[in-house]
Amino acid sequence: MRLLSIALLCAIFCVSHSPEAQAAGERKHVWWKAAFSAPETFSEPQKAGMDAVTLIQPADAAPGSGRMELTLVAIPKDMREGMGMKSDDEVASYVKSTFLGTSKPAERTVERAFMGKKVAGSVQNVKIPRKAELTLYLIPLSGGDTLALGFLSDASVPPEEVKGVFETISRTFREVPE
Repeated sequence: MRLLSIALLCAIFCVSHSPEAQAAGERKHVWWKAAFSAPETFSEPQKAGMDAVTLIQPADAAPGSGRMELTLVAIPKDMREGMGMKSDDEVASYVKSTFLGTSKPAERTVERAFMGKKVAGSVQNVKIPRKAELTLYLIPLSGGDTLALGFLSDASVPPEEVKGVFETISRTFREVPE
């Protein structure tokens, strides 16, 4: 009986402390080849183009008017090759101009771990549709595919809140079969 109790406690501990465990106040999302959790105050993914979705906070905000907006863009290897995008800079430029509404170059770079690997991101301030900070990561996936993760945070959002959202997404981010 004691051995069974110990085994049960170990199982509960392992599940609750696994990287896949969902913390209170988080909602799991699965889209294309990615699974991750975001704060539950974000909307479910909304179509933002042929190969893109946006999650908005607060959940009832219209696209372009959220305090924070997370845009995911699928960049399959064959699409990238078909469009002649050889560098990550070309991919970033395409994503920013097509899905994020800017063509400005990055003002600085940041680094964050996704799936245990460091990924360089670009950060810039934007003024349209309002003052905000835009961060873009190009997350490499298996088979040469890429997931672009663009995050727009209104200038009024405290930096520690933005940091918490990024930590939740990067901590829980996993590649899944399409």
